[in-house]
Amino acid sequence: MELFMNIPRFLTALAESMACLIIILSFTKKQPYWHLKFLGFAMGQIVLQHTVESWPLSFWILGMILNILWMYLTINFCVSANRTVIIYNTMKAFIFAEFSASFAWLLSLYFFASAHQTITPLILITAFIINTVSAAVYFFVTLRSKQDYTSVQSRSLLITLLTCTIIFMMSNLGFLLSTTAYPLGDTSAVFIFRTMIDVLGLAILYIQESQRRESNLQEEIGAINNALYYQYRQYNEYRQNNSMIDQKVHDLKHQLQLLNMEPIDATIKNRVLTDIEELIKQYDATIASGNPILDTVLTQKNLMCLQNNISFTCMTDGNQLNFMDALDIYSILGNALDNAFESVSKLEGNQRVINLRIFAKDDFVIISLENPYSGTLEYEDGFPRTTKKDTQYHGYGIKSMSYIVEKYHGNLSINDDDGWFKLKVLFAKQSIS
Repeated sequence: MELFMNIPRFLTALAESMACLIIILSFTKKQPYWHLKFLGFAMGQIVLQHTVESWPLSFWILGMILNILWMYLTINFCVSANRTVIIYNTMKAFIFAEFSASFAWLLSLYFFASAHQTITPLILITAFIINTVSAAVYFFVTLRSKQDYTSVQSRSLLITLLTCTIIFMMSNLGFLLSTTAYPLGDTSAVFIFRTMIDVLGLAILYIQESQRRESNLQEEIGAINNALYYQYRQYNEYRQNNSMIDQKVHDLKHQLQLLNMEPIDATIKNRVLTDIEELIKQYDATIASGNPILDTVLTQKNLMCLQNNISFTCMTDGNQLNFMDALDIYSILGNALDNAFESVSKLEGNQRVINLRIFAKDDFVIISLENPYSGTLEYEDGFPRTTKKDTQYHGYGIKSMSYIVEKYHGNLSINDDDGWFKLKVLFAKQSIS
């Protein structure tokens, strides 16, 4: 077994390439022709491993750094992601490659070395084990945990780099001591020690990853709650202002009646009447849907549309939303209409149109919103990415809508077709009754 002390470089390169492939497949956004790029880099990984194998032992660390750099380039040229994200995932891939190579070689030594006196069969067996382990990790771990982040904080990246460095040093301690007076044992003992350290390292990285995801989730929930509070405050302010506007419209109507009765100059009278009528049209934007909360939201947005020459077509049965909380109604419709308003505000003429329908059909309550848009929509996790510069509250509008829809066991779908943005929300009556 001493003949097989070192893992063949081909197997190390295979493990590193498979680890990179697992990481690449976990990203939703990949670069064009990434399949061909990956194959090219995988071939290069094999060439690099065999090249550094001939270097003196004093250049061992340099050889490892070059291989890690090659793994970084492999991932970088195959996916579209932030540099910190790629570095973070490269370190995870490196530790997994160390584990899979060590584990597969250990199994080959333990079960098959005695039956084979040449190294070629062991290489083939080990390659099969590496591919099997990589496939298992992909199907049972990666598919259930897609990359859902666009950046990694510097602190998290530094912790991961330090963790991986310590894991690598500890896992190779047996090889470093094998030529001294204090060896850890025979070949099997060295690989068992290395494999156990790598397993421990993967467990640590998994815990760190879970904590990081939990932290990001808490931050996202906090941002959504802030956005919801901000919207609720807007709703209360508008409800108070709306009462004053209603009173003002009521007074203007009475003044209009008095003017019609007073014997004044016709020219002046017509001018004053025209001004008052225009003022009434501007502020008398009340919409009655059957749901007082929805009425407030729609009236507010209708007033915005009237003031900005936007045609707002609204066919709504507000009674269909009586199952929802007031804040949830405001959040869903407020966010959707704000996004539509922002989109059509960039257009001109008869393209400044927003169509909203709320109705029941068969066993579903449906909210349908359509509006034209200009430019190209960029999607992230199935939702359009915000184009607003102020991201403190923006960017979470769609996410808060999705959160509320899920709360009522509904379904939110977004798509664009021939220059029209279409949002649809479906609630099954069985789930909300």
